[in-house]
Amino acid sequence: MGGLKPARASLNRDQLMFQAGRASARRRNHLWQAVTCCLGIVLAVSIVYRPAPRAVEPYPSAVASGRMGGSPAHAVQSAWATSRPSYKREDTAGRGYFAPVNDYVRMRGEVLRRGIDALPTSHPAPATDEGEPMTGEHLYEVMSST
Repeated sequence: MGGLKPARASLNRDQLMFQAGRASARRRNHLWQAVTCCLGIVLAVSIVYRPAPRAVEPYPSAVASGRMGGSPAHAVQSAWATSRPSYKREDTAGRGYFAPVNDYVRMRGEVLRRGIDALPTSHPAPATDEGEPMTGEHLYEVMSST
């Protein structure tokens, strides 16, 4: 028995650990790679074969009859004037702070027709409970008193 020598190890520890790490890191990414490739191809095709923009006349009947004014805003306003009911300030007086969308359209039409002077005057902010509004002088007094 004394003449026997231990057998050489058939397993290399370093090689075994490398193979185990490589096997654990190997994932099936082929599905994601295929999906990404297909999306890239679809994007490239949609960029290359983009359809030409279409020319559309906003109001073909108005252009044909010659009722168009000098500007597109005039054409839109004339179409709105014939297709919608008129709203007066008395109609919206009791509705509170938030006006309906139709009032916005009416006001927009007035501004397009008459310019910026058609905007109503803004109302001042309501007074605070303290009475006087806070001004720069009041702010300076408050800051210097602390």
